[in-house]
Amino acid sequence: MDQPSGLINASADFPEVDRLFHVAYFVPVNWGEQDRVSRSIIDFQHNRDPQKEQWVRLAETLAGPLRCDTVVRALSSKESTSNGKTPLDILCHRLAQRTGAQFAPERLWKVRRAGPVKNSGGRKNRLKILHLAYEFDASGLDPNARILLVDDIVTTGATLKTIAGAIRQELPDATITALTLARTDPHLVQMHLGESVFAPLEETAAPAVPNPHLDEQYFYRSVAPPTTEPRSRPAPPPIPAVLPQPAERPTKAPPVRVSFPPPVPPPVDKVFGEEDFTPLTATPTRPEPASSVPPIQTPVRENKQKAVQSGETTINPLVYAIGAAAVIFVVFFLITLNSNEPRPQSNIPPAEEQATPVATQREAPPAPPPRAPRKLPPVRHGTVTVPLIGLRSGPSLDSTALPGVVLEGERVTILKTENPETGPAWIQIRKEDGSVGWVFSGVIAPDSASGISR
Repeated sequence: MDQPSGLINASADFPEVDRLFHVAYFVPVNWGEQDRVSRSIIDFQHNRDPQKEQWVRLAETLAGPLRCDTVVRALSSKESTSNGKTPLDILCHRLAQRTGAQFAPERLWKVRRAGPVKNSGGRKNRLKILHLAYEFDASGLDPNARILLVDDIVTTGATLKTIAGAIRQELPDATITALTLARTDPHLVQMHLGESVFAPLEETAAPAVPNPHLDEQYFYRSVAPPTTEPRSRPAPPPIPAVLPQPAERPTKAPPVRVSFPPPVPPPVDKVFGEEDFTPLTATPTRPEPASSVPPIQTPVRENKQKAVQSGETTINPLVYAIGAAAVIFVVFFLITLNSNEPRPQSNIPPAEEQATPVATQREAPPAPPPRAPRKLPPVRHGTVTVPLIGLRSGPSLDSTALPGVVLEGERVTILKTENPETGPAWIQIRKEDGSVGWVFSGVIAPDSASGISR
């Protein structure tokens, strides 16, 4: 496979892959003054156009002569698998279409999370971070398959070496070609990382212009949409001089509206409560009906007519309401006036003064008899009669042995005595240093031997 024109061959510095090509040189932002090509690569990583589309078009064109079977890409520190939506995924799709290969991102994944290697130091530190982080699925591939590994920037080659190791573990005879958009300037790598990981460099400083072979303005030009010829449309038919009149539509019969007579209001004399309410003015006389049928007379109506004929007037209920309100107001005024009058002084002393002599007449409760002093059990002491004896946490040989021992002739205080049904008697003692434990009763000679069985 010959070297494609326009790509820089850096295979001698990266022996972990068979071939490595890159398009440009990259200057990190904290390693020197960035040129516009380096800034356009950062824009590519952040999915900014037109820089992203221009880099994809340039890399696709320059890498067209490469021949491969499968295309995979490196994963960032935040990825464990490829989601197919990053700028590198778009570049890999276009490369696969141009070279006739298959982009298979599902064949490469991370088995563990690896931290970022950007600011982690030299090649050794980066290889430690990425150690055994990748795995490759070679199912269905030819043992001599040609793999194209794509990345955006290569600095020390630690990522490429880790991925190439995962691929060669499954396909030892595979041909691995790496393609990156840029390579960090090796002069800057040797200067800032403090170690030489590449072939010996010439005793020259880094070039003033990192990418003199590229046009910086190219990456910032807007991508013009493809022009297409307008489709030819058939000419519309000519419009006739006299337009045909549309056929008359049959007229619909108007809808039939049914009108109902207005409701008849009820007669005034049938209103509820007419017999109980009378206006203040003179009651109008009811006209006689035109018919010869006499009106129905009720006792209330008859009394009412008699009162009108005799000249008597009726009192409206409103008058009763006003009178009742006046009476209530007068009663309330009298009650209020009575409550504001000063009360006469009473000769009866207040309740506090009456309760005082009663309280002084009470006799004090008798004092309780003095309590007899509590007799404490006599404190018994004893002396150890054996050369050495250990302490136990309970009156049994199954109890835990406590730290500390008692020596022959040591004075101890006897606290309790335990006489089990079987076996020897036990005594709980306290040493002079305050430690408490159980021992056989036969090793202590009490001052008073009463109550202790040996």
